Amino acid sequence: MAVSHLSPEEEELIAAIREIATGRVAPRAAEIDRTGNSPGI
Repeated sequence: MAVSHLSPEEEELIAAIREIATGRVAPRAAEIDRTGNSPGI
């Protein structure tokens, strides 16, 4: 869903969060789903 009233700084923040989520969180979540092992949680 696109929001048209965000400032450039807010757009940058969203892009950074998206990058972290897809680059770090999603792969780790997939590994946990695949192995059933979630150490440290």
